[in-house]
Amino acid sequence: MLIDESALSPEIQRFIETIGSYFTQFGLSHVAGRLLGLAMVVDRPLTLDDMASALSVSRASVSTNIRMIKAVGFVDQVTIARDRRDYYQFSTDPWEARLRSQIVTAEMFGALARRGLAAIDEEQDGFARAHLEDMLDFCEFMIEEEREKVRRWRERRANRLAANVDSGDQTDVEHH
Repeated sequence: MLIDESALSPEIQRFIETIGSYFTQFGLSHVAGRLLGLAMVVDRPLTLDDMASALSVSRASVSTNIRMIKAVGFVDQVTIARDRRDYYQFSTDPWEARLRSQIVTAEMFGALARRGLAAIDEEQDGFARAHLEDMLDFCEFMIEEEREKVRRWRERRANRLAANVDSGDQTDVEHH
C-alpha cells in the first residue's frame, strides 16, 4: 500500500523537510535527509516506491540515496515473507551504528598510517615519520574515545528504556 505526501500531516512534512535541509548543511543529499526523516516517523517498512510516492521524488533518486543512509546505519533493509521487494525501516539503533562507523573509519585511517610508517626507512627521523606517528596516535585516540561513547550511549539508552518501561510509557521501547 503506497503512501503519498498527502497521507503525512503538514507538521510531519515540515519535519521531514527540515531533516533534508539539515543534511545539505554538511554537503549531503537533501533527498537522503528527507528519507531519514520519513523512516523516523513511519512505523512500518517501506519500499522504494512507497518512499518515492511519500516524498514526491523519483524512484531512482530514492534508490541512490537510500544506499547512502543504509551505509551509515540509519536504515535497515528488511524482507517480508512472500514479497520479493526490498523494504527499508528506521534502524533499531542508528546512533550506535553512527558511532561504530566512526571507529571503523579511524581504524582504516590508522592502518594507512601503519603502512606509511612501514614504507619509510627506519633511520628516517624527519617530518614524514613524525607526521605518520601523529596520525596513528590520533587514530588510536579517536578509537578509544568512540568506544567510550558507545559504552556511555548504551548505558544512557538502557536507562531511558528501563525508565519508560517502569513508568508504563511504551512509546520509546524498541519497536523492531
